[in-house]
Amino acid sequence: MFIGSGIGDLVDHLNRRQASLWHACQLVDLAAYLALRGVPARSLVERRGLAQTAFVTDAVDRRNGVWDKVFCNLDDFGRSFAAGRRAVPNPYGPIVLQIRPEALLDADDVAVTLRSAGAHDFDREGESLATIEEVDRIYRHPIDIGFPLSADTRFGEDLQLAFQGTPIEAKSAEVSVSVPGEMLTLDHVSMVRAEPFEVRGVELDRVVRALVREFGADLSVRPRLMGERGEVWSDLIRFLGDGPVPIAWLANRADASPATRQWMRAVEERGLGWQFERFAAYLCEGTLAPLMMAGRTHADRVAPIGNVTGDP
Repeated sequence: MFIGSGIGDLVDHLNRRQASLWHACQLVDLAAYLALRGVPARSLVERRGLAQTAFVTDAVDRRNGVWDKVFCNLDDFGRSFAAGRRAVPNPYGPIVLQIRPEALLDADDVAVTLRSAGAHDFDREGESLATIEEVDRIYRHPIDIGFPLSADTRFGEDLQLAFQGTPIEAKSAEVSVSVPGEMLTLDHVSMVRAEPFEVRGVELDRVVRALVREFGADLSVRPRLMGERGEVWSDLIRFLGDGPVPIAWLANRADASPATRQWMRAVEERGLGWQFERFAAYLCEGTLAPLMMAGRTHADRVAPIGNVTGDP
């Protein structure tokens, strides 16, 4: 666990690597963040009576004592899908906030762990890395190699090899933060990135920009750039328009593009069907439903999202 001056050392190390913190969310969650003017713990959103996407792990987070923590990652996990790897789009949302490491200086403590807090036997204090040297092992390349390679993180088997002998199975690094007010302020957010898809002719990034204007936030919003995975996004939005379904139901659709069929086979081969189901359920509830509402109103102003925005 990092506390006191240790947090400053961690921030210095991340800055030397030109690394960022990343937080993915759905559209309805972004509306709550903008209303609160920060990236909050789920406990704060709940206490303020704002809408948020329901997660499978919510009950476990409460039991594990992390419901009041703010969560970030050390990498933008949406990059794997966009780069053409055998990965599911980030289940936590098609919108990602890039956060400056200085945000951690507001914290009472910072835990950097090698797996998600959603694990049933998760022990935040016991599993947190304790030294900068350990955090450095999360990254693939030496610190002096230069950006962007200096910010590239390990995951899966590569992370497990870097932490051989660790009593838990390392999967992907996660950062959880205890912070006064249970929120990292929007002042620390350097950019908002949205996946490049549309629903009923309304682009996600356009609605995100409208939502940012609605709350008067000073945030740069950019669509993610990608190649053939843009076709996959278009197919997924079309296929999930009536609600989430297992990937096995979609794999043989005749109207899927070759890129989509190839990606679906790869996801099934890796045994990631469970992850796709979470992705689909969260996306349908937290983003597609409000985007469909926006498509019925006006693209330059948003329909009420998550009970926090004004009338269009």
